[in-house]
Amino acid sequence: MFWKAKPPPPAPPLIYAGDAIADFPRGVAAAGNDRPTATARWLSSNELALRVPKWQPGMFLIGRDEIGRPYGIKDDRHILTVAGSRAGKGVSLIVPNLLFWPGSCLAIDPKGELATLTASRRSAQGSEWSLPMDPGQGKVFALDPFQRVSGPAAYFRAAFNPLADLDPQTERGIDLSWMIADALVMQSKGDGAFWTQSARAFLRGLILYVAATEPQASKTLIRVRELLTQPKDEFDAMLEHMVAQGDLIAASANAMTNRAAVERASVRSTCETHTAFLEGPSMQRVLRASDFRLEDLKSDRVTVYLSLPATKLATHGRWLRMMVALAMDAMERTGPAPAGKPPVLFVLDEFAALGHMETVESAAGQIASFGVKLWPIVQDVTQLQRDYDKAWETFMGNAGLLTFWGNTDLTTTDHIAKRLGDTEVIRTVVNNSETWARTSGRALPDLLGVFGGMNNAMTNANESQSGGRTVNQQIVRGPLMAPDEIARHFARDAGNILAAIARPNLPPFALHRFSYFGEEDAALFGGLYDPMPEQKPPHTTAAERKLRDGDKLWHVPVQ
Repeated sequence: MFWKAKPPPPAPPLIYAGDAIADFPRGVAAAGNDRPTATARWLSSNELALRVPKWQPGMFLIGRDEIGRPYGIKDDRHILTVAGSRAGKGVSLIVPNLLFWPGSCLAIDPKGELATLTASRRSAQGSEWSLPMDPGQGKVFALDPFQRVSGPAAYFRAAFNPLADLDPQTERGIDLSWMIADALVMQSKGDGAFWTQSARAFLRGLILYVAATEPQASKTLIRVRELLTQPKDEFDAMLEHMVAQGDLIAASANAMTNRAAVERASVRSTCETHTAFLEGPSMQRVLRASDFRLEDLKSDRVTVYLSLPATKLATHGRWLRMMVALAMDAMERTGPAPAGKPPVLFVLDEFAALGHMETVESAAGQIASFGVKLWPIVQDVTQLQRDYDKAWETFMGNAGLLTFWGNTDLTTTDHIAKRLGDTEVIRTVVNNSETWARTSGRALPDLLGVFGGMNNAMTNANESQSGGRTVNQQIVRGPLMAPDEIARHFARDAGNILAAIARPNLPPFALHRFSYFGEEDAALFGGLYDPMPEQKPPHTTAAERKLRDGDKLWHVPVQ
């Protein structure tokens, strides 16, 4: 007797609860073939209120809706802002967030305005116009070489000497020397790359030499500059003394002396060019000593402003590069942030002035785990592409929030349009047709008229007209917003901000931009900032704010 095999169980349905492809836009057999070919859309006002968090203390402020409710975001990812020149980045986004960010901050301050406006708020003392965020806590240091910071914030002017704690006998000290040299000597491309690499190598050795041989008071980058520019005989004697130090210091000096005279002069000249910004009393003011440690950004609530006039960014941007690189290294070296502590916010305004930085590029995808939130701010996408040609999209991909406005260049608006995606719209096509005809003729004369010599022929004419109208509707695929529409609707004067939160199934949305000094935002920001010298006094004093809010000193309950 033969047993018949048991038939196999029926195949499961194509889609079942929890199927990973159930919500895919197309290509799901059981869902049919009538799904749209483009699904991009805007988040509606009703959805905004349900799906985007209302701002609360500890969140990053984005903007407000049509009835004034502020919205924000709280996650552990970075932020990227692309806003055109003079688009109001400080007014709309940077100042509002510095007034409320509960953690430490390192802020590039191109005009000294960020410190002038927000330093009192972020300090433990406050001022007449600004309530302190947390009375009794909050340390503020304004590195202000050209003394652009004004008002009560001038009290917080400070200095930071990157060589103060550099020990040339340790791995840590050696790493610091290379990091400083890498930041000061900006990498050239093409034929110039050899000279910049050689200059970096020698400058590294010279930094270690100063750290090893100079007394504490003169162990500064100013002293490094003095040694670079001394007369040739004294410079050569210094090289011999460097050789006597051994190790990396000696290796650096030997590499220099082994070069041909012309090549040696070129390397020295390159070092002098890249350290020229150290001349004069301005940089000496901020490099003479150290009033704080960068590690304090992680352990305490500290705000450091790097104030540099926009006109000095091209020449003194190397100092900003160095400070950002050293701060990021300190954050990584001190390990993950304590549980529950807000991340350290790096406000990198005028990010393009830093040029390409390997430390920033490599940290973009990793440093968030060390309690750091990067916030690069650029004027257009081209700036990112120029400095990070192979990794510029890394900044986009690692950002939890992208914000755009005031963009007019085609590269940026085209990128935004592509990022927004395509949608489907119904296009109505109306066709009107009309025909018109006229006929005329002449009848033959009758016989009597012909034979009688009379011409009484008859003429007649006819006209006719007809027409039709057809209406067709077609589904057309097109961009959610075209580049020219983006430039128009999110123009500098339009008052809107385009935001995209990297969250599954959350469409992009638009909000109204803040104005920290405007009447419409006085309830949120009044009594929290010191005015600029040219500004009118704020609507609310610190005392009035405290009287209104009591102990709730650092936020306004939003209805």
